Amino acid sequence: MAPAAAAGPTKVTGDGTTTPSGLQYWDIKVGTGAEAHSGQHVKVDYTGWLTNGKKFDSSV
Repeated sequence: MAPAAAAGPTKVTGDGTTTPSGLQYWDIKVGTGAEAHSGQHVKVDYTGWLTNGKKFDSSV
């Protein structure tokens, strides 16, 4: 069963991570499994929010 989608953006603190393209992200819930390596497949659940609070995409 898929997790319930977030009702709104999660409040985050700190600087998060900024990629060279300017994308910013925060790890809200870090997994406990083995680290993925190049060529392996991973499953990621995410919800993307704009700074104005509007959801723009979600995998859940």
